[in-house]
Amino acid sequence: MMTTEKLAAVKGAVMDGKLVQSAGGITVKMGQSDKLGFDWKIFCVNDVEVRKDYIEQENPVGTSAENPIPYSEGVPLINNAYYLVDGVIKVWMEEWVDWEA
Repeated sequence: MMTTEKLAAVKGAVMDGKLVQSAGGITVKMGQSDKLGFDWKIFCVNDVEVRKDYIEQENPVGTSAENPIPYSEGVPLINNAYYLVDGVIKVWMEEWVDWEA
């Protein structure tokens, strides 16, 4: 049986959904997190990040020179992580350090 409280909750949820949709909807994207072995699952409303969840990577990047994190502007820098910077393997240790096999 639908009570007045339940009806008000349903109406509120529908209004919230319409508001989110009018603001551009919800999009989800993935990106390297600030933690080795994890990605961010990022939820956005109208290109504004509203939530981030850690998702464990199946093949953790940045943990070895064989699987470095591709570096580009804005990629989170994690201490002791391996990166591919302009075609060269480097390690971030509060500054870039060249990696030598």
